[in-house]
Amino acid sequence: MSTTNHGSLIICAFPGTGKSVIANSPDLVPDHWRLWPRTPEGDYRGPILRDSDSSNYDKAHFPGNYIDEVERISSTYPDNIQLLSTHSAVLAMLNERRINHVIVGPAHRNQKEEYLERYRQRKSPEGFIKLMETNFESFLLDMLIHNLNASCCTGYWGLQPGEYLADKIDLLIEDGMTPMSMEY
Repeated sequence: MSTTNHGSLIICAFPGTGKSVIANSPDLVPDHWRLWPRTPEGDYRGPILRDSDSSNYDKAHFPGNYIDEVERISSTYPDNIQLLSTHSAVLAMLNERRINHVIVGPAHRNQKEEYLERYRQRKSPEGFIKLMETNFESFLLDMLIHNLNASCCTGYWGLQPGEYLADKIDLLIEDGMTPMSMEY
């Protein structure tokens, strides 16, 4: 088992890519990231995996409160994987605060129906599904533009049809976040 300090891995993943699935099934993450013991008090001795659901944060202070928590986790736990939102305000603030991050999302804009079906399958609220149906392409374009212009964005990993974040997590961790391409 590797015991080296990996640092923070900030993954901003598009809705429906499977952030919660990974967070609730840490066995999907490579062994050296999930087998670290806890102290008798329950504190982590090694890396943590955290899904930061942006809907749980006070919108009056968003995204500052959201990014403050990302920074707190990164400073408290030297080895961490944090799964974040791709909300444009979140991406902008990550760059503003000089926090390296990678984006994961659909590889093609023609995957819209696949993602809408994912939202229906997970029983997302109808308002959210409508928002994504209306703005799918513009949200993808926003992420692509961020990837091209943000100095702290290390790349965009495009998920092919049928793929989820779990299919790429090993590569994101093991290959040092070398990005794959997105075709808009």
